[in-house]
Amino acid sequence: MRKPTIYGLLLCITLAFCLALALQGCATVPTMNPAMKMSAVASPEQEVGYKETIISQKIHLVSLAPYQGDLLNSFHHYQMSQASMLRGTRPSIASSQPDKPSRPLISFILFVKNCGNDPITISSDDVSVILESKSKEQPSAKIAVVSYQALINEMELTKMGILKSEIDTESSYSEIQSRRQSSASSSVDWTLINARNNEVNRLRNMGAEMQSIQQLMEKLVLKPQTLLPGESNSGLVVCDIGNININIEGDFQIVTFIGGEEHEFTFKRSPYDKKQ
Repeated sequence: MRKPTIYGLLLCITLAFCLALALQGCATVPTMNPAMKMSAVASPEQEVGYKETIISQKIHLVSLAPYQGDLLNSFHHYQMSQASMLRGTRPSIASSQPDKPSRPLISFILFVKNCGNDPITISSDDVSVILESKSKEQPSAKIAVVSYQALINEMELTKMGILKSEIDTESSYSEIQSRRQSSASSSVDWTLINARNNEVNRLRNMGAEMQSIQQLMEKLVLKPQTLLPGESNSGLVVCDIGNININIEGDFQIVTFIGGEEHEFTFKRSPYDKKQ
């Protein structure tokens, strides 16, 4: 088994740095659990690079690193905001769409370079994730990997829900204003109009933010693709961690199946203030 080359190490460091810069423009919200961190646990055949990147090379060069940014948390935040909004005080809006539960997501930055002589394919379907729990309260669990298309579909549904709420808000306030004018006087209720405008503007801003997040996701989340010999590419592998406690300690065991090879990666999840 070949050790990772200096070229491969520098390539992975550059990739991680460029991705970090690209993701800085994303909206910031509190992380799922800022008290927890992910630490690379490399095997003797692997190297640890920039930002806990584990570099593995057999025939092909593969690296994996935990993504610590706020991109996925921003998406989760807007899903939760939409659900909260739909449980609001206006029945005409709350009943317009069923409550859709959001799910917490984490991701890893996967980089692959085809160092062989034949084309290879990469996709999120070729990644498996298991959390080996260190707690009696949480059994070890298989973590679902969310495909690119499933994630984009979920974003589209969230945006549609926000747009539907915007339309319902305008309709609801207009109906109330119309009833007041017909039953009492023809005077305009500016308090009601201002409340409607504020709510509509809030929803429009939420929709615009979701659109920006989706555009960034479309660029960065791993898509199914074919790499010719010598080619490389990267993307975020997104995982649904809704079935685990966000405070749980343990090891993420991640296996990638690349061009007939298995590359195994381990990341230790622990509190920042706990000695390793």
